[in-house]
Amino acid sequence: MIRKLLGNKKRAPHERRDAQISQRARQHLERLRRRERKRLHGRDTRKPRSTAGPARDRIPMGWIAAFVVSLMGGIYLAQPLEPLLLQWAPAQFEKLESIAIQGNSQLSFKDVALATGVARGESLADIDLQTVEARLRAQPWIKNAQVLRLPPAALVVRIEERSPKAVLVELTAKNQPRRKRLVDESGVVFASASGQEFLPQLIDGSHMQNVLDPEMLTDGLQLLEQLRKADIQALTPQGGPLAIQIPLPGSSEGWIIRGRIDVVMGRGQLHQRINRLALLLQNNEVRQLLSEDEIHIDLRFAEQAVLKRTGEEAST
Repeated sequence: MIRKLLGNKKRAPHERRDAQISQRARQHLERLRRRERKRLHGRDTRKPRSTAGPARDRIPMGWIAAFVVSLMGGIYLAQPLEPLLLQWAPAQFEKLESIAIQGNSQLSFKDVALATGVARGESLADIDLQTVEARLRAQPWIKNAQVLRLPPAALVVRIEERSPKAVLVELTAKNQPRRKRLVDESGVVFASASGQEFLPQLIDGSHMQNVLDPEMLTDGLQLLEQLRKADIQALTPQGGPLAIQIPLPGSSEGWIIRGRIDVVMGRGQLHQRINRLALLLQNNEVRQLLSEDEIHIDLRFAEQAVLKRTGEEAST
């Protein structure tokens, strides 16, 4: 990870080298952007645009269309294909001496450097940037990666790490936790949980069937966020995270809130049912029941909630 240029007066040699590499990378990319803008616009973008001059004849529409297409194509290429622009720039590539890494917080410098699969001494010109990026994206914590050559002998690696939003708890056939893994905002299950995360839980009792459906996991994340915004603190275990069970295949119960009190939510009209649940929990009589007895709540029925004590018939 590139450290800040300003800070301690005395810096280790490798910190000064990383700072110099970072500065050179920014300067090099800025020169390339100016060159590309000059190519597209036909002028030096550092000079102010002239406001005086003779009136010009009307420009043919075909030229305008060609210019617009060229401009859009240049913008499209310039942003995601900076490695290609670097290859176009005349430079002498030497053997790789150092790697600069940006964007890592969960992963260490060593983790990312090893994941690139390149080593000091390799020819910078011979390194396949797309292959290196593919290796990085194959790492569980890395969502996206971009690799740039920085002449004469450095490689710049930019990564975007995944952000965990929930813990997926997989249950055994006896409904005991088997393993816990992290889920990002896209519903991708990407790494084992350490057990130290205080995140809401998605409970999966389908024996891996739901894990293969990111859309189902994304729906679960959205439901967790709606529940978080609602006033349902009475349902969660004291000091524990919010947890919901993913619908089991073929089950009519749908989503189920698992906590000090279980709440059957069903599958449809979840937003309305969450509002109904929040209103229900504000009722003093209901709050008293919940504090004294083991109650299950079923919200699948229109405009009503079914409360049931363990071993007793339901009441509304």
